[in-house]
Amino acid sequence: AGTDLFTHIRYMLYTTVPTIIVTLIIFIILGFNLEPKGVADTHLILQDIKSAINVSPWLFLVPVIVIVLIVKKTPPLIALLIGTLLGGIAALIFQPSIVAGIGGGTSLDLTSGYKGIMNAITVDTAIPTDNKALEGLFKAGGMSKMLGTIWLILCAMVFGGI
Repeated sequence: AGTDLFTHIRYMLYTTVPTIIVTLIIFIILGFNLEPKGVADTHLILQDIKSAINVSPWLFLVPVIVIVLIVKKTPPLIALLIGTLLGGIAALIFQPSIVAGIGGGTSLDLTSGYKGIMNAITVDTAIPTDNKALEGLFKAGGMSKMLGTIWLILCAMVFGGI
């Protein structure tokens, strides 16, 4: 339609910001007025997450860099490629044992690191844990599970004349 991404986002704010505010008010009212049924043991779940993966504030650096690239109007494919590469590097630095395990090794070396990152991006992966509630959270499908969405985007681009 001849408009850039940021103009589109600015005009979307007219509908999304009021929607978010109304929804936030509704959830605040519900949160203070409804009584939960049952007891959630979040301490045990948080402990299992911390034992399975390395949780660090430094990991927020990758999405922040991608957002900065988008704001600086870097072409989307380049921003996504840089984000993917930085995510792989962050995984190698902060989650070396997990990357090695996904790559089929016991310790991180060049082969298991490369295979681990490529498998995490492309195929079904799962981080082993003793907590059954976390199995769904720690399982990912890579690009193969996103193929339906990718086809939808490609069809929209074709129908849009891109």
